[in-house]
Amino acid sequence: MCTRKGSDFWWMRVWRISNSNSSTAVSATHSAMSSTRVMATCAVLGQAAGSAAALCIRYGVTPRGVYERHLAELQQTLMDDDCWLPGKLRFPHSLWFDARLSADGENAEALLDGWERDRKDQSHAWTCEPGGAVTFRWNHAQELPGLRLVLDSDLSNNKRMACEYPQPALPHALPGMLVRDLSIEVDRGDGDWETVMDIRNNRKRLLECATPLRGVAVRVRLKSTWGGQDPRMFSIDTLGKETDNTIHFPQGPTWKDVVATTDPQHLQEPDTLAKGHASKGHGA
Repeated sequence: MCTRKGSDFWWMRVWRISNSNSSTAVSATHSAMSSTRVMATCAVLGQAAGSAAALCIRYGVTPRGVYERHLAELQQTLMDDDCWLPGKLRFPHSLWFDARLSADGENAEALLDGWERDRKDQSHAWTCEPGGAVTFRWNHAQELPGLRLVLDSDLSNNKRMACEYPQPALPHALPGMLVRDLSIEVDRGDGDWETVMDIRNNRKRLLECATPLRGVAVRVRLKSTWGGQDPRMFSIDTLGKETDNTIHFPQGPTWKDVVATTDPQHLQEPDTLAKGHASKGHGA
């Protein structure tokens, strides 16, 4: 969702009440509301609100204080979590620009261009055949806390919401170009490649690999995809997140424990149908 300040948090700010987020994210006409009310939009708004709330706790400020003094950090946090902010690019750490880049396939330079998705008629992904690799090599050994990889999950797919339920069961599958198996290798300076991570059956677009790396070169090999198509990767970066110890929530009971202690009558499915009327679903 595009907002004036480049962050969904801007819509949720409260001008008259400085110590809370609005319970209503946005007020709009019926035409605009048709797009803001959908689940994906609500999820992105919730992501912005939750990230802003964490900053409020970390710095001891109100939501207005986040907007006035920590907006850039909020935006960076959202982009680190793979939230797209229109008009803003997310460039990797400068050390990747100091490395010598070599790769199989084509368009490997796109890994450093700040775009983490394709634009209309513009490809911003490195593409290779299954088994292809990209290598970054430095003059001196580097220590990396981990890697942050953004893979292609086919965001360009035009998804449509059904207008009536229930729908016939359809086969479900992961995007065909999404990387399924990959490996991360390092050269510690002796010319030999050591596999430090061998990832199988990956289902994520944003892949955060928290294994520390040390070496003069790093190589990422994309072995296979879920649909046999050529694998694609949008960006590579160091994993810059640290453990946030701002607040700890007590561990509550598991769902299994809750069910075991609940009156069975309360676990019955609700009778939501009017007598004599068949279920016809609902319009979207």
